Amino acid sequence: MNTSAHHHRRVITLTYAALTVVGLAAAACSSTTPAAAPTTTPATTPGTAAPAAPTPGSTPAAAGPGAITVKLFQFKPSPLTIPAGTKVTWTSEDDTVHEPASGTPEAPTTVFDVELDGKGSSGSFTFTTPGTYAYYCKIHTSMTGEITVT
Repeated sequence: MNTSAHHHRRVITLTYAALTVVGLAAAACSSTTPAAAPTTTPATTPGTAAPAAPTPGSTPAAAGPGAITVKLFQFKPSPLTIPAGTKVTWTSEDDTVHEPASGTPEAPTTVFDVELDGKGSSGSFTFTTPGTYAYYCKIHTSMTGEITVT
């Protein structure tokens, strides 16, 4: 095979691979889950946000009543019901950055905003005021979840 034909075949192969990756990423970002609207608006900003990037070699947060896993561009479990005073920890199993934040893409709020820097990273927020909190990923707005605090 001559050099020009070899180069042309390689360009086509790389282009096909790149388009496949882009198509898979776009499919992963889409979701049929409807955005959850907040049903209760807390009178005050509850708790304190404590986003944290993991240190090398750190392990994801253990499962518990306030554990949310971010995997395959979804928040699990959702909805989540917890008692007031529970610290919720989001742990990412995705290789990409996510940013769970209170509200909806159409109506964001300032209750919490947690930055996850990729696989193994986690961040937490303690919910102290009862209510139902809708949340979404600020980067991938089709990702939504809901937390009910009793």
